[in-house]
Amino acid sequence: NACAHSEKVSLSGQYRPYSHDSDGYLLGEGAGIFTLERYESIKKRNGEAFAKIAGIGFGASLSDSIVSCLDRAGKKPKDVNCIFLEA
Repeated sequence: NACAHSEKVSLSGQYRPYSHDSDGYLLGEGAGIFTLERYESIKKRNGEAFAKIAGIGFGASLSDSIVSCLDRAGKKPKDVNCIFLEA
């Protein structure tokens, strides 16, 4: 949605990817990769941990899942800087 309202995607602000009247770019898929490694393995090789999974939550809705995750991690909403949602 943020890209659809950007002038970088459409000069007119009307994102019409398959129209003959389109005046912008067709958005494509993106990707990101991250690797998980057990902390014991990192210590054994004298490596550096860049992040830690502090909690995994489940719930009937997105908000319930986030609250569950924070509870299991022993964290409060004010402790969170960013949330990445994956479809």
